Amino acid sequence: LSDLPGHFVVGVCGPQGTLNLASHETTGIDVHITPERIILLDTQPVFSLSVLEHAMRNDYIPDNISPELWLELQVNYTMWNFLKKAEMLKYHIPEFPTIPSLASVDPGIEYYPDIVLVCNKTSPADFTSTKHTSICDLLNNMFQDSNLKIFDNKRLPNVFLLPYENQPLRPKGEYIGFTYLNAPDTFNVLAESMRNQIFQLPKKAGKKGQVSEKEWFRSSMRIWDIIRKSEFITEYGKLAAKLREM
Repeated sequence: LSDLPGHFVVGVCGPQGTLNLASHETTGIDVHITPERIILLDTQPVFSLSVLEHAMRNDYIPDNISPELWLELQVNYTMWNFLKKAEMLKYHIPEFPTIPSLASVDPGIEYYPDIVLVCNKTSPADFTSTKHTSICDLLNNMFQDSNLKIFDNKRLPNVFLLPYENQPLRPKGEYIGFTYLNAPDTFNVLAESMRNQIFQLPKKAGKKGQVSEKEWFRSSMRIWDIIRKSEFITEYGKLAAKLREM
C-alpha cells in the first residue's frame, strides 16, 4: 500500500462460487492490488452447501422443487436480505474513523457504497427481456425503502448476467442481429463490459477522494474494530439467536 490517493476499492461478497471468491476454508478477506491501484477485496463465502444439507435433513424442500433450484432461490433471497440487514446494522459507523477532519463532517449523513449485483453461470434461457424485467421488478420491490446504492439514475438496478464461460447463448452459427455469438466471445465481452461499467462508477470527490491507500486501510481496520465492539450489533445477534431457538 502506498501513501498516495487515487485508488479504487472493489469488494466481492456472496456464496461460494461467486466470481473468484475464496474457498470455504478461508476466514476473513484476501486483498489484491492491481498495477492500476485497484484494491480488490475477496471475502470468504457468506453462505455454503450447509444450507442445503440442513434443509434436506429437516424436510424443508417441497417435493415439486429440485434441491438445486431450491438452493438457488434461497441464496438469491438470502443474499438480498443480507444486504438489507447490513444496511440496518451499519447505523452511525463513520467512513474514515481514523481521520478526525473527515469523521466529523456531516455526522448525520450515512455513507453507502455502490452495489452491483452479478448473476454468474446464468443459463441461455435467462438472457431475455422478460427475465430481466422480472429481476428488476423483484429488486425494486425488495429495496424500494432502502438507501443502498443499487439503482442508477433511472431507477434501474445495477445487475449483470454472466453466462457459463464455455456455454454459448445460442446454438453455434445461429444469427442474432448483425453478429454471431460463440461461447468464449460472449462471456469475455459481457465480463469486460461489466468490468468497465464498474470502474466508471463515480469516485469520491473533495477531501474523501484524497485519502491515501494506507489511511484507507487503517480506517478499514478501525471500522472492523467498531463493528466488533458495537453494542447495537451485539444485541441484534443475541436477539437473532433467541429467535432461531424458538
